[in-house]
Amino acid sequence: MLAKVNLRWGSALIGLIAPPKKKPLAPALGGIEAGQRLRLLSIPPSWIVSLSAYTEGDLKLRFPELCFDGFLNKPLESERLLFLLRRLPGLGTEAPEA
Repeated sequence: MLAKVNLRWGSALIGLIAPPKKKPLAPALGGIEAGQRLRLLSIPPSWIVSLSAYTEGDLKLRFPELCFDGFLNKPLESERLLFLLRRLPGLGTEAPEA
């Protein structure tokens, strides 16, 4: 099932073996920079949602140039996720601005 969505998994019997087996998903790339790069690459504009321990207000203060269309806080609340998903183009009432 994981292979269908291009995910891989592995296991290590001894804890010392685990760190070398772990592969970084986005080496040296933070969420803000990843969002900015995705925004530049997506034609037409894609929806980008931030999942962060920071609040939306904290993120906007620290990074006024934010490129996110929505914000989710940790721990993730399913109601908030559903609210944002309903806003997706074709599923809800709003679309991101180009």
